[in-house]
Amino acid sequence: MDLALQLLFTGIGIGAVYALVALGFVLIFRATNVVNFAQGEFSMVAAYLMVVFAVDLGWPYWLSFLVSLAGMALLGAFSISEFTIRFVTARFCRLSSPPSAPRS
Repeated sequence: MDLALQLLFTGIGIGAVYALVALGFVLIFRATNVVNFAQGEFSMVAAYLMVVFAVDLGWPYWLSFLVSLAGMALLGAFSISEFTIRFVTARFCRLSSPPSAPRS
């Protein structure tokens, strides 16, 4: 009976994570009409950080969770920072703009 309850709650927890990831995909797709798989990458990096801190380094789970959450916040802030957006838009606008006519 204990194993059945453990499996039930584990399944509910994993299903909730899958549901949140799916809702994120739907939200991004509805807002931009682009399928963006970067959200899955962020989830994977967060889980990897949590495992490294908790298992490999032996930190307590609550500290590992807080540090991995802060790390993902920093990574997210860096990846969508004004510098990154300006760099990408300036590069692609320069590449896609029509050549200007020579001045006489």
